[in-house]
Amino acid sequence: MPVGATRSLPAADAQPLPPAEKRVPAFIPCHPKDLPTVSFCVDGLRRHPQVTSVTMIAPAELRPHSEALGVGFLDELSLLDPWFPSDEPMSDRRWYYQMFLKLSVAFMADGAPDRFLICDADTVLLHPFPLIDEESGTVLHPRMGEHVMPYYSGMRELLGHEIAYEGSHNAHFMVFRAPIIRAMFAEFARVQERRPDEGRAVLREFLQRCDRDKLSFADYETYGYYAREHFPDELRWVSRRQLNVLYVSPREPVLARLRPFYHYSSFHAYRRPDSIALRVAGSSWLALRLARDRLSGRPIEQPGDPAERAVSRAT
Repeated sequence: MPVGATRSLPAADAQPLPPAEKRVPAFIPCHPKDLPTVSFCVDGLRRHPQVTSVTMIAPAELRPHSEALGVGFLDELSLLDPWFPSDEPMSDRRWYYQMFLKLSVAFMADGAPDRFLICDADTVLLHPFPLIDEESGTVLHPRMGEHVMPYYSGMRELLGHEIAYEGSHNAHFMVFRAPIIRAMFAEFARVQERRPDEGRAVLREFLQRCDRDKLSFADYETYGYYAREHFPDELRWVSRRQLNVLYVSPREPVLARLRPFYHYSSFHAYRRPDSIALRVAGSSWLALRLARDRLSGRPIEQPGDPAERAVSRAT
């Protein structure tokens, strides 16, 4: 089949999965640019009762940082060989590579966990809100509002059919199921009429053609739609409040101001202050945003509150 061609094929039959664990190990893919935030990310995960351990996935030179934080370390080269020079700064290729790293936990040579949490290193859980329903074992995933068309072009090519937009799974973290990831990669291969074990090669070839303008890939988005289509009991959307913080560095006083109104927050590198002017602008923006939240009277429901439990069941 020509490169980029997609043949519309019936979806492969998905076999029901046995019940999964409700406690999961967490993995944090980390790049040197993430060092200002990763300690806060680790703290949030450590406080979560459904997280059993925390491991950093990173280049070998970051091992001392994982040791200082007291978390496990997994050399990213043990999961995936890069397709660019190892010292190349953050770029589109590195961005896609890090997504591939997250999914590659499902293919760990020494045995992948059945379920695992991936959390972006720039994201901080402000509360230990449920990641998994304690009764049903279903993953409770935030429903986000973004709609990035190149992701849907990419899913059409990889999965072989159009994906109707219902919301976004791009929440900066996700609880994955390893057998579902492996089934998804087999689907990538099947759509391109390749052997089932060639799914990772299919994705890598696809990523090398992505331009982010017309054709792109999103790990959380693709997995979320695939899982909800083929394994409907695995994942459902819930309501969570999240804030992408502009030009303010993560510090405990900042997190304390965010906690009454948000379940979690992200401090993306391109939105961190690198000048006094940006720091002033960011502080002003955050003060106005929190003032609006106070005036609106919309504090979040705390985990375990009746309203929180009702949202988790109904969404």
